[in-house]
Amino acid sequence: MSFVFHAGEYPEAPGCYLMKNAAGRIIYVGKSKNLRSRLRSYFQQRKHQKKTVQLVQEIASIEVVLVNNE
Repeated sequence: MSFVFHAGEYPEAPGCYLMKNAAGRIIYVGKSKNLRSRLRSYFQQRKHQKKTVQLVQEIASIEVVLVNNE
């Protein structure tokens, strides 16, 4: 089963995001001034680098940690 991204589930706020695989292992950590916008960019239909495509295919869940500023 693949991960389905729903932009409305993520805030338009600064924070860190942890992408996890099906085993719950963290496969990527990132930060953004706008979590919703940044996470949405991974799932838009555009040409991504091969490593990004592979990363997105492995995502099973995304956890966010809100912060006061980037």
